[in-house]
Amino acid sequence: MSLSGGAKNETHEALRRIVDHIKSVVEDEKQLLAASRFDGIDRVIARKDQLAIELSRHARRIGSSPLDQETRALLNEAAQALDSNAMLLRHHIEAVSEVAGLISNILVNANSDGTYTGNVARRGPRP
Repeated sequence: MSLSGGAKNETHEALRRIVDHIKSVVEDEKQLLAASRFDGIDRVIARKDQLAIELSRHARRIGSSPLDQETRALLNEAAQALDSNAMLLRHHIEAVSEVAGLISNILVNANSDGTYTGNVARRGPRP
């Protein structure tokens, strides 16, 4: 399927809007994570899901037409933004996992030294 000049421009502009939205959502998520603000994460995830749907619909519309240089460049922009976002999320998850491990170790050690046993409650704290 070959697109006429007008349809090609329209398709390119639609893809440009999607890519710009992807970059915007990734930036919003980056700012939320940097500020340790998680109250907006649900909205960011919903926006990402919606953009994935839009990108999928767009891909179906253009079908198996060969991609021109401009379209490849746009898709490369989106891929770079998403790769950067994936790396940021991996680092964040690793940090959260490390903190959870530290907390778990502290609790295990506190429990093993008798601090949280029933005997302490019956006899009272040690002087």
